[in-house]
Amino acid sequence: MKVLISLSILVAVLFSGCRLWEFYDQKSSEREAAAEVQRRRGDGSRLFGMDPLLETQYRDAMQGGVLSLRNFLERYRGTIYLSDPRLAWIEIDCALLLRYKDPLEAKRLFQQVKSRSKTGDATLQARIKDLEKSFE
Repeated sequence: MKVLISLSILVAVLFSGCRLWEFYDQKSSEREAAAEVQRRRGDGSRLFGMDPLLETQYRDAMQGGVLSLRNFLERYRGTIYLSDPRLAWIEIDCALLLRYKDPLEAKRLFQQVKSRSKTGDATLQARIKDLEKSFE
């Protein structure tokens, strides 16, 4: 009888361990998939619409803050060097930087980008959908 009880306990422990391992593996793969999606849409650098030579100026503008980014947008918006969907992505970045300093301007900028980008790049649409609640 002791052997049967010991064997039952051992089987239960092994089964529980196996189920715990499956749960951990599932959560780990979900976390990796979410990180991959976030990484893919992270900076918008894969979107077309910006001359590659502007990339360093854009990075410098991002590090310079909202004023620097606004100057970058004013300088290149409406030129052949910067167009949608990358322009929309950068304007959303600007709106995110502005939302605590000037929430009305940030909301206006976001709504402008949203209305202009009704159909377009799926990555941009996903970002707009993710941020919609933040700008209501």
